[in-house]
Amino acid sequence: PTTAENLRFCKHHDWANRGHEWCQGYGGIERAWEPAVWPRIGAFLPAGHVLELGPGYGAWTDYLRPLARRMTLVDLAPNCIAACRQRFAHLRHLEYHVNDGRSLPMVAAASIDAVVSCDSLVHAGRDALAGYLPEIARVLKPGGTAFLHHSNLCDLRVAAGGEVGNPHWRAK
Repeated sequence: PTTAENLRFCKHHDWANRGHEWCQGYGGIERAWEPAVWPRIGAFLPAGHVLELGPGYGAWTDYLRPLARRMTLVDLAPNCIAACRQRFAHLRHLEYHVNDGRSLPMVAAASIDAVVSCDSLVHAGRDALAGYLPEIARVLKPGGTAFLHHSNLCDLRVAAGGEVGNPHWRAK
């Protein structure tokens, strides 16, 4: 879907389960964290400053927030950021921003230790990835890392300047 389609979806989605519905295949988000997500990001956390892209209503934020001294949540849907702001109002180390679904102008260059996006960019198309990849490179500190859960491998390869169909493709 396009960024505009994703925004419409987020505005009209029933968030009663706060995004937990996307992990039902694992038996719930709790069971997805331990075997699927943590083994991929655990070596990079805890971290000083974590950027979560597309937090939705904060399902993964619950797991990430204790692992960051500072955390920035960025989502294209104002209702998602409002929900996170309300849920996590008691936490002073979190900050919240609405963006255009492809850029991070509110984040300073070389200020982020880790970027994490789970269950969000799986819905993003080429337009979002083409914008986000250079922005992520810009905001990451030297030695920083990004974990981007994405399902559209061909779109990712093209957005990053990779060669479609090359099994040895690496992000530049």
